[in-house]
Amino acid sequence: MLPGVAVTVTSPNLQGANTVVTNEAGQFRFPALPPGVYLVKAELAGFRVAETPNVRIGMDQTIALTMTMQVQGVAETVYVTGVSPVIDTTSATGGIIANKEMFDQLPVRRDFYAITRLAPGVTQDTFGAAFNGSTSAENQYIIDGLNTTGVETGVQGKTLNFDFVQEVEVKTGGLGAEYGRMTGGAVNVVTKSGGNVFHGDLFGFGEGGSLQADNKTASLLPQTATTTVNTAHRAD
Repeated sequence: MLPGVAVTVTSPNLQGANTVVTNEAGQFRFPALPPGVYLVKAELAGFRVAETPNVRIGMDQTIALTMTMQVQGVAETVYVTGVSPVIDTTSATGGIIANKEMFDQLPVRRDFYAITRLAPGVTQDTFGAAFNGSTSAENQYIIDGLNTTGVETGVQGKTLNFDFVQEVEVKTGGLGAEYGRMTGGAVNVVTKSGGNVFHGDLFGFGEGGSLQADNKTASLLPQTATTTVNTAHRAD
């Protein structure tokens, strides 16, 4: 792109708009953007406005975006269609990134820790998720940049309301230099930030007694078995 171009990014996950100006090489950079879907707009006097919608930025991810400015004739806007790549070819880090849309579609419990079981190479030991042969006490848990790993046992040390979570990144291998003091995996969580649109979530769970079977053969069970009476009602 040309030098001196004003590049603006907007998103429902971003308060207001961020604008930078391209340098002498026509390059621009937006550091520390929260995860989300962005609209990128480039403006320069004498040239058509160029827009690239639906640019998805994940956690701990760098996106390279190329935009072309065209000489202005009749006033018009050029829309650049396309999507950001699903696979980051510039990184050797293994793992998965789960966003809010993924949470709503997967049958996992309402806890960001449950996402770790979906990553390749992750198994379950006595205390939690084990990454590629390590134990669950060798992982690192980060929430909004703060290390929340339990100091006594090394396992998950902080719970978080599931509705507060924007995105979860599970790193299973090939971690960067900023991750250290562990030999397992890293679970990186980003909470939701304020935006320009008022919104909220509502969740309910109910289970009636008709879904609980009575144990009619308790006397035939081994003495070590545990029996329970019919549950009349459960709610969360």
